[in-house]
Amino acid sequence: MIAESEDGLLLIDQHAAHERIIFEALKESKKISPQNLLMPLELNLERSKMDLIIAREEALKKLGFTFNFGNDKIIMVSIPQVIKTEGAIDTLEEILDEMRLEGLETPERVFDNLLASIACKAAVRTGNRLDIGQAEVLFEELKEKNLLVCPHGRPISMVIRLEDLDRYFSR
Repeated sequence: MIAESEDGLLLIDQHAAHERIIFEALKESKKISPQNLLMPLELNLERSKMDLIIAREEALKKLGFTFNFGNDKIIMVSIPQVIKTEGAIDTLEEILDEMRLEGLETPERVFDNLLASIACKAAVRTGNRLDIGQAEVLFEELKEKNLLVCPHGRPISMVIRLEDLDRYFSR
């Protein structure tokens, strides 16, 4: 996205911006609402990940994932409301990988990383077109909350100063 600011042109990474806004909303809510799948998904993951799902079922439930267990099978019956069904298994695997780090990082840091993974999957993608209304809402939220980086630490925007533009065009 491109916007005009007092200092010049503001270039905004719409994915990073949307990701950070979703992340902040998830963090504030403390619990992610699940959405039931019309067609539950049977998981075919490596054994260590299946064991981790069983061991961390309650934590996964807080993130919006619920499962049915039986006959050495795990069936995913709900996913976080903010993500699409197509990316649910990939998101779950990222979360399980992050959960493996729980002894190495603080619980708060791990939880933030889990929310960041969910926010990343839910955010609008770079290259997707936003209509002017969606872009304005995104821009206003960024301004209101003064968000500068995405949950992974990458910058959301950059300014091309007016004096740099003038210099470039020999003015």
